[in-house]
Amino acid sequence: MNPFGKRLIVCALVASVSACDDGGESFAIATVSPWNEAYGLMSRQGAELAVEQINRRGGIRSRRLTLVGLDDEGTGAKAAAVAQDLVSADSILAVVGHANSSATVAAARVYDGRLPMVSPSASSPELTGISPWVFRVIPSDSANGQDLARFAASLGHTKAAILYENNSYGRGLADAHQTTVPGVLLIGVASVDLELDPEPTGIEVRSVAVGTDGTDARRRHDRQGMHVLPVAVPRHADEPDGP
Repeated sequence: MNPFGKRLIVCALVASVSACDDGGESFAIATVSPWNEAYGLMSRQGAELAVEQINRRGGIRSRRLTLVGLDDEGTGAKAAAVAQDLVSADSILAVVGHANSSATVAAARVYDGRLPMVSPSASSPELTGISPWVFRVIPSDSANGQDLARFAASLGHTKAAILYENNSYGRGLADAHQTTVPGVLLIGVASVDLELDPEPTGIEVRSVAVGTDGTDARRRHDRQGMHVLPVAVPRHADEPDGP
């Protein structure tokens, strides 16, 4: 464990125990998410609420439960580093998190065989079977993408172009959609800015939207006359991906 990570976990544990110490020994778990994102903050607050309710009912086997909160910034590199610090901390028994797919996939490989983890919101199909120590309480995008495809088909659409962010979250949704509706056009982008078109022509691409084969997505959209169905929330390239 790096010295800074160790000090951070120790300080968080001391603060948690001091806040609710009743003289007895406690169990400690961690919650990890990107705190600068709304969904990351909600994940942390949900864990805090659960711990509060558990302790109000007498804790676990008459011991209080303490919570260590850590920020992984929603990136794979930071998540893996945080996970390494947690598996090296003997006091941490389990992890609630991580919140988004890329961070969870990276951290899962570190937790494997060492520390149990349950994610409240990571939906990438890459997590399926990644480790018997890793769990989640949300459907995989292998199911979500299929449902999106079936919904589009129920509206009578026979052609679709999927604009997706090229990360664990975006690829999971796009691949599931393509599997359900063969022949769908996939346009992978690193960053995309979308603006709803007031005309009934779907969505207009206003900024970076370059396909994996180097083709500009807007020209492709205009030429083929397709409605573009976004299946991942547009984000800037330097921001963490969605769940």
